[in-house]
Amino acid sequence: MRPHETTGMTDNEREAAALLEQALAKIAQGTGARRRVRQHIESALKCLRDPRESIPPSELNSANDG
Repeated sequence: MRPHETTGMTDNEREAAALLEQALAKIAQGTGARRRVRQHIESALKCLRDPRESIPPSELNSANDG
């Protein structure tokens, strides 16, 4: 993981991202049959690296749901 990708992440988030990257590397060594698994891991990494905060479902309303 590049240093700028960890900015703003907690220690736990950095550790989770590192584990996901290791899993992605192991899956990539296998056959193409695990394409969906690889896509899910990539999506999880993307979510961890996204600095934006989300709005909890309990706080959604017509003004902020879009």
